[in-house]
Amino acid sequence: MGIVQFGESPYLCTRNFAIMVEVVDTDSKWTNVVDGMTAYTPEQLKALLDDARFTQTEIHRKKPSYATILGLNP
Repeated sequence: MGIVQFGESPYLCTRNFAIMVEVVDTDSKWTNVVDGMTAYTPEQLKALLDDARFTQTEIHRKKPSYATILGLNP
């Protein structure tokens, strides 16, 4: 963790990364409305973070329809 200076405003930088999603079917109203949109499951998103060498990746489910995927950026 460190401080990065942009002009006069310091920003605290961490290695934490989070994706917050609404869990939907792959063929949902959103994928039909947004051309080219792909819906991913929380497990697929976690696998993508793992493939990108994120560490300590976890899936947290609030309700069946919401999830947060956490990871540490190496």
